[in-house]
Amino acid sequence: MRNPICRDRISGHDLARRLLAPPSGQRRHEVRGLRVTGSLDLAQARVEHPVALIDCVFEEIVLTEASFPQLSLVDCRVGTAEPWNGELKACHLSITGGDLHLDRFQGVIDLGGAHIRDDLHLEGARLSAKAGETHSLRAANLRIGGNLCIGNSQDVAHERPAPGDRDGGRFEAAGTILLEDARIDGSAYFNGAAIGRAEAEPQYAVSGDGMVVGGSFYGSGLETHGQLRLVGATIGGACEFHGTRVHRSDANARPGEGAVMLDRADIGGSLFCDNGFLCAGTFRAVGLKVSASAVFNGATVTAGGKSDGAALQLDRAVIGRLLLREGTAPDDEVAARVREFRRTPAADGAADQELRFWAEGAVTLTGAQVGQDVHLDVTGIAGTTADLGGTPGGATVIADLARLQTTVLRLSGGTGRRAPEGALIDLTQAKLVVLWDENEVWQKAAGTAGGLHYVLKGLRYEAIHTSGVPFGLRQEWLAESARYVRSATRPGRERASYVRGAPAPQPYDQLAAAYTAAGHDRDAQNILLRKNQEIEHHRRSIARDAPNRRTKLQRMAAGFLPRLWNVIQNVFIGYGYRPGKALLWLLGLWLAAVAVFCVYPPDPYLRQAVVTEETTELPGMNWVEHCTYPADLLIPLVGFGEKERWHPSTDETNFLASFLVVSGWFLGATVLVSVTRVVRRQ
Repeated sequence: MRNPICRDRISGHDLARRLLAPPSGQRRHEVRGLRVTGSLDLAQARVEHPVALIDCVFEEIVLTEASFPQLSLVDCRVGTAEPWNGELKACHLSITGGDLHLDRFQGVIDLGGAHIRDDLHLEGARLSAKAGETHSLRAANLRIGGNLCIGNSQDVAHERPAPGDRDGGRFEAAGTILLEDARIDGSAYFNGAAIGRAEAEPQYAVSGDGMVVGGSFYGSGLETHGQLRLVGATIGGACEFHGTRVHRSDANARPGEGAVMLDRADIGGSLFCDNGFLCAGTFRAVGLKVSASAVFNGATVTAGGKSDGAALQLDRAVIGRLLLREGTAPDDEVAARVREFRRTPAADGAADQELRFWAEGAVTLTGAQVGQDVHLDVTGIAGTTADLGGTPGGATVIADLARLQTTVLRLSGGTGRRAPEGALIDLTQAKLVVLWDENEVWQKAAGTAGGLHYVLKGLRYEAIHTSGVPFGLRQEWLAESARYVRSATRPGRERASYVRGAPAPQPYDQLAAAYTAAGHDRDAQNILLRKNQEIEHHRRSIARDAPNRRTKLQRMAAGFLPRLWNVIQNVFIGYGYRPGKALLWLLGLWLAAVAVFCVYPPDPYLRQAVVTEETTELPGMNWVEHCTYPADLLIPLVGFGEKERWHPSTDETNFLASFLVVSGWFLGATVLVSVTRVVRRQ
């Protein structure tokens, strides 16, 4: 850079007169290496020829409502000395025939309401902010017919030149880039740019509420200090943040806001936040629409100090596919930097550049709709605390997926990794086609109190992953998870609280239906049997803990008799799901009766006696009658005719015969009542 003291000097007034006059023998005005004193004022001027001002120093430039065919202010500086914080005032500037080049420009720029026919180039620019102000570039309502080139047009996710490296062409801005309601017909390039300063962080690094980009938004390698805000933005193509780093201090954070704000944004392609993406603050995208995939593989997101504990908030989002799993950093340097931020070493046996999805806080997808699948690695999510049964902080929620709608929900983790012990995944009222969860993620580790639990009330799915999942483990998972219920959200709190109480019947019915659809009828019946057993066990525990305020008769009517009926159902027929048990009891009683009546055979009625001249002979039982007589007593409504021919010979066998009759009617009635109830429920 030239020393401005040694430059040729010209007043702003004289330079304006020269630019307004036709160029002598040239197609454009080109001026190099001047120091312009005073203000270059071309407000409302109509310049008929292209203008190129290269490597010049200005005190002030005023181009308000001016018109140029083309304009270049390459390598120019505005101000009196470094830091260059003089202003280019170009509100409602009109570039009618080509591009506006501000490459390597230094100063403050105001392009509010400007119209540029083709591209706006700001590659390598260094923008400052005026004292007491936070904006480096004001471009609200900007209209660009081509591309906005703030960063490089190549993917530079891992190329981060030093701040003073001018050859690197890195765009740097100390203050906010204001692009609210801007319209860019082409694409927006922010690759490799650095916006905001850590020592004087602005409220917003990029503020693009309502902006419209016809092409794609490229922000790979972008580094910001301050909020990256694109609320209500419309992007026709993809939105790429490969290796982007977003920092936001809690001092500038407002309650409920995050480091990245994409609320109600509409992305026509895919959203990429991977390859070492780092968001030091909540990534909030409530109501986001992504037509293709949203990819957070290997990303790092953290919950800000003033957030409600959510690190990644995608509530009510509509996305084609959502991936939050392992990814790969572009090089070892980026991987090392991310692990340093996470304060975690590289995994044993894993590639140096391999990174899993990491969230210091919860992932929320409340009311979201994902067309294809959601793939979530739950082992890298720290979660946030929630009330459990009135106890503040009694539960750790790692994912709030209440009312989520998707085709496949896959919950996974790396080899040998588990989710936080005792953590919750809330699936209240979610609607899925397939629930695919790896049992290594949620099952209890050896010597621990409990594994990962789900909140299952109202969850609907057609199929569940069963391959490689032992049925016993799945039953234990269901028995524990069915006890958790999401309670109503308290006023003033966005996050829900939870209650661990009576097991909900619906999760058992849902899992049984899935096993039945998969052809595992026996397992489905075991699940329904376990449901009744768990409900009865809970009732007994409540009865034991209830205060003794009733009379003995009331306690018997309200406690003993229902418990006796449940015990009978469980022991004899398995609550109607094991009618074979009744057959076993009948078989056991029949065998016992056969043995008794063989020792103490019944006597025939006298009408069967054979009378001879000397004696009256009573016929004895043959082996067939020894078998059919007990069966005739046991089986109701079916007669073999043996009861009319024989009667017990002793008081004891008479009591046994009566007991067999009563038992037969009791078992038959119990089977009929219980099976009818089961069929009616199903």
